[in-house]
Amino acid sequence: MPAVSIGFRQSIKEHHIIILVLLLALMNGLLFMYTVPPWQHYDEPGHFEFAWLIANQGDIPQPGTYDQSMRRELAASMIEHGFYDGLDFQPNLHSVNEPIWIGIAQISDRPLYYYLVGIPLRIVPYSDIAFQLYLMRGISLVFYLIAILASYGIARELTPSRHPLRWMFPISLALFPGFTDLMTAVNSDVGATALFSLFLWSAVYLIRHGFSWLGFLAMIILAVLSFYTKNTVSLVVILPLPILLFALLRGSRRRFAWLLVAVLGLLAVLAVFRWGDAAHWYRQIYSNKPTRTLQTQSQFGNYAYDLTLEPGKSPPRLVQVLPQSAVKSIRGNTISLGAWIWASEPVTVRTPILSEVHQIYYQEVEVDTEPAFYAITASLGDNLTRVQVILRPTSRSLDSRVSVYYDGIVLAEGDYPRDQEPEMSDAKAKSGIWGGKPFENLLKNPSAESAWPWINPTFDRLISENYPGRPALVLATLLDWSIADWYFQMTLKFLFQTFWGMFGWGHVPLVGFRPYTILGLITLSGLIGTGLVLIRRKSHFPWEILFIFVLSLVVIWGAALMRGLGSILGGNIFIPSARYAYPAIIPTMGILVVGWLEVVKKMHHFMKVRMLVFHICFITFFMILNIAGLISIWSYYR
Repeated sequence: MPAVSIGFRQSIKEHHIIILVLLLALMNGLLFMYTVPPWQHYDEPGHFEFAWLIANQGDIPQPGTYDQSMRRELAASMIEHGFYDGLDFQPNLHSVNEPIWIGIAQISDRPLYYYLVGIPLRIVPYSDIAFQLYLMRGISLVFYLIAILASYGIARELTPSRHPLRWMFPISLALFPGFTDLMTAVNSDVGATALFSLFLWSAVYLIRHGFSWLGFLAMIILAVLSFYTKNTVSLVVILPLPILLFALLRGSRRRFAWLLVAVLGLLAVLAVFRWGDAAHWYRQIYSNKPTRTLQTQSQFGNYAYDLTLEPGKSPPRLVQVLPQSAVKSIRGNTISLGAWIWASEPVTVRTPILSEVHQIYYQEVEVDTEPAFYAITASLGDNLTRVQVILRPTSRSLDSRVSVYYDGIVLAEGDYPRDQEPEMSDAKAKSGIWGGKPFENLLKNPSAESAWPWINPTFDRLISENYPGRPALVLATLLDWSIADWYFQMTLKFLFQTFWGMFGWGHVPLVGFRPYTILGLITLSGLIGTGLVLIRRKSHFPWEILFIFVLSLVVIWGAALMRGLGSILGGNIFIPSARYAYPAIIPTMGILVVGWLEVVKKMHHFMKVRMLVFHICFITFFMILNIAGLISIWSYYR
């Protein structure tokens, strides 16, 4: 394909084009910045408060810190700008002893972004609070321009002079409504996106040009800055190592870099994962012991559940979430739950717990060193949405070490006699006879005979503290998809919609006739096009850079997808939006734009239409999409 620059004359230099794109982005960013009313971005009041406290107190506030007079002014501004319109709630501006409600506090977040956006407030500390918000949005706008510049820098590293990707990539971000909307908000996702984009630029530069101390130092500094901006980009801790290997081992030695990366990946898998935990049960415990053990007293098969109580430590907890199909079948009915329980010494423990999220059923019983059967019954409501069975022997720590064992756990629909033991049909305890009546066990792996992998508790804790989501729960849902299939369906749909554009707090959709269906087809075309590029240019493709990009995509988008997974265990359901995945905007949009260009080239070959026409169509599409986004916001809030 001839190198074209969308009809610009050859006399127009490339750097003039990126300047024009940045000017376009600046004007577009200002439009979004002032079209969205104050406080109408995700958690914007809480993000503003964190930055305000840093700017006015001079240090990082501790969780629970607040300034009541500032909150009063902020809440009054939220009322003034219609934040509570349509809601059955308004904050009490006269509250003295309780903090005035402004939404979810963000003070536990990492602080770097808040330091930076709070700088203008040090200059005008007594100005109107809405004006201070717009000053902060202005700093976010600068981050937006930085991310677009990084996209151009990466395209420039990967393509020859005057290649279309050098303008297509940045202009797609400059006119991308969902991205522009977020990047002109007060939100730490803005800083994480911009800094991680710069980090990827430094990575591409090192891999393409080889190791240099200046490039390496820039990458490390950007990695540190990214880490202290938001936990969504905590993978910057591991990325510099493969990048460094690819930068040092070049040419014929590159295969050794790939070998080392593969070996390091294998060692990481062996260090993180272990085998032998009870399948279909989610462990809420940082313990070095597996949750199942060989037991000579096991009533069914060879294994039993082992929940060991350690002095001074929180009691262990195992949870099995019932699939939605099972929940629907038991709504409004009576159910029976029981198990054989015994311990290493006589102790008072709980039977298996039935949890409806808002109500729990169990009994405390005296168990001995010999297995005995204990059961409870419960009448369930008609509006049941989530059900869990929990193994937690007690809620308090004991003075001595005691091992509590469960086996043959049975959950059956119906009112079965609690003073009679069920007779199981086999060692897996999936069905049987109870009180002379047949039953089907609604639980999976009720006798601990099935095993699956589990995560080394050291890594489980480390990742949980530095990255969104609990790895143990993520692993459990990936291995047992049915417990959260509804969550994944809802989240994937919402991630897609908010990626392209769903504004406000994720409740203002794009206007138009089935816009997300059309955008879905356009997204699919980009993915197909990229696949064709990989096939056509497999021998010349920069696989090292693709590896870094794909790793970033999988980790960041994966974390966004899993972010609300904990809510399936209780509380309000949280469906995350694409803002958590925007730090991976460079590889995400890069894959799509490369694919669209390939599709355009195929169409050019078959249709014999000048490339200039396709390029104009590309810009027109994003212009229309961007205008649709602005109209959506304006028409909703007008």
